[in-house]
Amino acid sequence: MIKWMALLMSMSITSMLCAQVTISGTVKNQSGTPLINASIIISPIGSNKVIAFKMTDSKGAFTILQQSGLDSIQVKLSLLNHETEIKTIPNQTREVHFIAKEKATVLEEVFVKDPMMFRKGDTIVHDVEQFANKNDRSLADVIKRMPGLEIDESGKIKYQGKDINQFTVEGKDLMQGRYGIIPNSIPHQDVGKLEVVENNQPIKMLKDKIPSENAGINIKLKKMSPGPDPVH
Repeated sequence: MIKWMALLMSMSITSMLCAQVTISGTVKNQSGTPLINASIIISPIGSNKVIAFKMTDSKGAFTILQQSGLDSIQVKLSLLNHETEIKTIPNQTREVHFIAKEKATVLEEVFVKDPMMFRKGDTIVHDVEQFANKNDRSLADVIKRMPGLEIDESGKIKYQGKDINQFTVEGKDLMQGRYGIIPNSIPHQDVGKLEVVENNQPIKMLKDKIPSENAGINIKLKKMSPGPDPVH
């Protein structure tokens, strides 16, 4: 009996290891310069569903782990002022490299605004207003549109398929982990930025000592302009 249990556990572990696929690579421009903050999105073929997501680092490199179980997947490159490129590959551990082509855009008027997303160290910052549309009521509606993030009806959030381990507002854990009510109740118009902190360690004493595989989320509220002085 013990031998059978050990065999089943061994088979299960082997199956899990085989199912994990690593997609790594680089993004460079046509001159060979690495491009940072390029979005790499893995999806089923012909679908906009996000299986996994990563942004390139300072060397233009990315590494994505995923366990979708699909036979083939599509890897999409998205970068501001560059052409979008999609590569279809077998769902196997391999390298995928992109040479990003600059996109010529003719603008009648130029508006300077923050990018939708950008990386700051281990933190990916999302501009909530640019992800929102007129039909959205709460922050939860907007989160559904952000690459790599999932949220269910109860407000539970996953990043890259894994539960987040912390949700803070202006850096403060107001709900002691019971954060589900916040995304569904707070109007998205009140939120300026949503930050995804990768490899977040919620226990301060363990930071820089024990790494975490889960992400945390912090939201930054918009600064409200002061109202008029009261009339006496």
